[in-house]
Amino acid sequence: MPLITAEVQTVRGRLDLTAQDVGPITSELFREIEEELDFAVVVGLTQTAKAGERAVEANLGDHFQVRRGEFLRSGLLTIPATKANPEAQIIARDDFLARHELGGIKRPRSGRALAIPQDELGAPGGIIGASFRPRAVLAKPGVFRTTLPRPGAPLEVIARQVRKGKGGGQRLRVLYVFAPEAKIEPTGFFREPIREVLASPGFFESVRRQIRSSLEGRNA
Repeated sequence: MPLITAEVQTVRGRLDLTAQDVGPITSELFREIEEELDFAVVVGLTQTAKAGERAVEANLGDHFQVRRGEFLRSGLLTIPATKANPEAQIIARDDFLARHELGGIKRPRSGRALAIPQDELGAPGGIIGASFRPRAVLAKPGVFRTTLPRPGAPLEVIARQVRKGKGGGQRLRVLYVFAPEAKIEPTGFFREPIREVLASPGFFESVRRQIRSSLEGRNA
């Protein structure tokens, strides 16, 4: 503790106050300042984490066909920091989100193969609604399930025959391909926006604002 010496002039004479005399007061003051700083850090961490979550939400449309944004947003969770645990967390608690962030292999939950939609399916906006799912597509006229020859192993598909043009023949339009698994490439939709937030001065600004607010409240 730094040496503090204060002199107070009184009517009858002079009174000297030394560091030993004001020690309890300064100790209490330092303790209050530390508590305010601890609280400011907790607020800053939590606000920064929430800013990171908002950045991830804003980035979802760049990586996913968002039909129901609340469904994807509900998979994100911010756990606030506390004085006891000064660590804020942003969590992607949905397996779907985690798989697309980290990449990996997707396998069927049931059955022996995944039905992977192709561009020829023509689903509006790339969103596979109920009428574009395999069973519904197979119920449409001219759509069938077949096996195509290819080197190594035949390829099972859902397809339809379409005309090439006036007077032309027909070609096969592949709507779905069946595969035992599919590789999902990592997207970076989660960590990249958070890194950008952490690289900004937002945390320190939040701490400063909270300290100023506490001091203003103390002086009010």
